[in-house]
Amino acid sequence: EFFYLPENTQFSGSSLDLEAGVAYLIYEYNGNNLILYISINDQDASDNRTFDSNNELDNAIKLDIMGNKMDIFIEKKDDNTYTAKWDYHNTYYELGGLIDKAELERIIENMLF
Repeated sequence: EFFYLPENTQFSGSSLDLEAGVAYLIYEYNGNNLILYISINDQDASDNRTFDSNNELDNAIKLDIMGNKMDIFIEKKDDNTYTAKWDYHNTYYELGGLIDKAELERIIENMLF
């Protein structure tokens, strides 16, 4: 659950595949998609922990998310296109889109799992 989303952010749609154990939540933010990907499949989660070496990868940041200290890896793909990646209770998460890095961090800091 999001306790914070930037102004001009609206829920756009979702996709759920129970067999594969994945879900996509799609939001529109300033005319672009902001996508939260969730995978509960352990194999998919471990496969997704690799990063593309062609992209800039910032060091892991430690965030206190609703009382839980977590390592979040933030990958910069293009100008102001960021993807945050993390694991929490055997579930893999990715949140990304055309968004300022600080705004992305603020969204994650205010999520409830």
